[in-house]
Amino acid sequence: MKAIARVICLTVVLCIGAMAPGAAGENWTLIHDIALLSKSPSGRGLKDETVTADLYRPNVEGRVPAAVIINSSGGVSAQTDHFYARLLTEHGVAALVVDSFRPRGVRETVSNQRLVNQSQSAADAVGGFRWLVGQPWADRDRIIVLGMSRGGSAALDTAVDAYRINFLQARDVKFAAHAQWSSWITMRCESSSTKRTSWSAATRVSRWVAKSARSASLEMLPVVTMRTRRGVRRNR
Repeated sequence: MKAIARVICLTVVLCIGAMAPGAAGENWTLIHDIALLSKSPSGRGLKDETVTADLYRPNVEGRVPAAVIINSSGGVSAQTDHFYARLLTEHGVAALVVDSFRPRGVRETVSNQRLVNQSQSAADAVGGFRWLVGQPWADRDRIIVLGMSRGGSAALDTAVDAYRINFLQARDVKFAAHAQWSSWITMRCESSSTKRTSWSAATRVSRWVAKSARSASLEMLPVVTMRTRRGVRRNR
C-alpha cells in the first residue's frame, strides 16, 4: 500500500506542483469537522445539505495547492483517506477529507449504495472545491479531486463538463485534475484539449503528466485512474 501511495502522491504533486516535504505533524495543522455546503441534485433542482470535512493544511506562507478527498463505500478511513491526506500535506499540498456519510446518518454503503446517491458524493466534491476557493491560502488554479472506488467515481464524474455544469449546476467549478485509484498501479491520463490517452506504468505516466503540465498547448486537466485486476474503468 505504501508503494502505491507514493505513486499516487508523486502523480498528484507533478500535476499541481509541490514544496519541500516536512516531518509529519511539524509542518502542518489538522482542523476537524469543517462544515461544507453540498448542493445535490433533487428533482429538477438542488437540495442543500451540510457535510463535514477534516482539513490538513501545510504551515507555510503564501497560497498552496489543495486536494479534495472523497470517501469510498466503506466511509472515511484512517488507512486510506487520512493516510493520503497526511502524505500529500507532507509534500506541501493541503488536503480536505470530506465525509459524505456520517452527516447523513450513514456508516457505509457497501451493503446498500442507495443510502447515499452517487450524485451526492459528486456534489460534496463540488462543495469542497467551493470552500477551498474561499480560503485566502488556497490556490484555486491548483485544486484537485481524488478518491478510491466510490470516491474515485465522484472524482471522475466531476471531470465530465455536461455532468458538472448541467446536472450539478457547478459551472464555477474547475478542478486542476481528477484522480481515482484502486488496487493496481497502471494509470490512464488524458488531456482535455488533445484527447490523447497514455497507458503505461505509473512512473512513465507521472512523466507524461509532468510534461503535459509544462506544455502550453495542453490544458491542465489530466484524468488519472488506477486499473484493477478485473478490468479498466473508462471515463465516458
